[in-house]
Amino acid sequence: MSSNRSHGRNQIDPPNTDMLIRSLVERKLDILRELIPGGQQMDIETLFGQTANYILLLREYVSILTYLIELHEEKS
Repeated sequence: MSSNRSHGRNQIDPPNTDMLIRSLVERKLDILRELIPGGQQMDIETLFGQTANYILLLREYVSILTYLIELHEEKS
């Protein structure tokens, strides 16, 4: 298996890559905590569970609103 360095490409050192990945994951978790009601106080496992529940709730809201729009259009 050849490395990227042997082909003249720049490569980030593995420790820096780990730090970059960790930083990106933390940033995405921060955003998720802002989106989910009460997310700021949740641990990661609870946050993921609540995220799944929130997505299902939003899906139901969309279904209900779609039905109401269709009902209103039928009456117009």
